[in-house]
Amino acid sequence: MQKKTVYLAGKITGDPFYRSKFYEAQKKLEEGGFIVVNPALLPSEGFPLHAAEITGFISSLNGDAAGGSAKNRCAGSTGF
Repeated sequence: MQKKTVYLAGKITGDPFYRSKFYEAQKKLEEGGFIVVNPALLPSEGFPLHAAEITGFISSLNGDAAGGSAKNRCAGSTGF
């Protein structure tokens, strides 16, 4: 069975602990069999939202992602 790719969404700006939160979420998703695109590990120049659309799934950390409603309209939820 082919693994599904998921874009991990959550608040980064203003959260000094975002790296550890994203890391823990990434580990949990990977243990669940997903390939994870973790924006906390991407270049500081950013990552265009339309690129996340190719994953087909977005997992939000505690629903606190800025623009989360727009992201959730673009893709389905993983249930994590």
